[in-house]
Amino acid sequence: MKNILFIITLFTSFSLFSQVRKEVENGIWMTFPKNPQYSVKQGIRQYITQTDNVVCMVQSIDLPQRSQYLVAERNFSETEKKEVADSCLNNYTQGVIASSGNTAQVSPIKKGTHYGRKISYSAINPITGEVTKRCIVVLFVRAKVVSIECIAINNSSQAIAEMNLFLNSITTK
Repeated sequence: MKNILFIITLFTSFSLFSQVRKEVENGIWMTFPKNPQYSVKQGIRQYITQTDNVVCMVQSIDLPQRSQYLVAERNFSETEKKEVADSCLNNYTQGVIASSGNTAQVSPIKKGTHYGRKISYSAINPITGEVTKRCIVVLFVRAKVVSIECIAINNSSQAIAEMNLFLNSITTK
């Protein structure tokens, strides 16, 4: 019995040790299961990493005419800020649903002062051909869309646990 507890403790220690905390956008922090690769393509900033069970990704996309929006936003009421965020988030959500070809569960959320949506759906994994779960948390952050996505590679309970751990690691300052 002691050996089993020791192995579980050792495994937990290694898995916690390998986690990497990153500031993925100004004031938005994530804990990745391991060190993510960073890239910039066509103005989209992206962090991505993969385990045996999930692919974890964060993308940050500037809105067109971002600088003009930030100037105008100074005079917006909280209601007006929410309306702009809701419009942007609803369009993003509709795009995700349309590209997946599936129905999705969508919930409005708020992380700190940032409005967002949580989108859950299933889609075919192109690597395995298996239908797996996907979950996206998208936040409207200072005229940027920050998309935090986790794709299950398989339908194991470990994949779902890793997905939840990643998505629940979002913190704001």
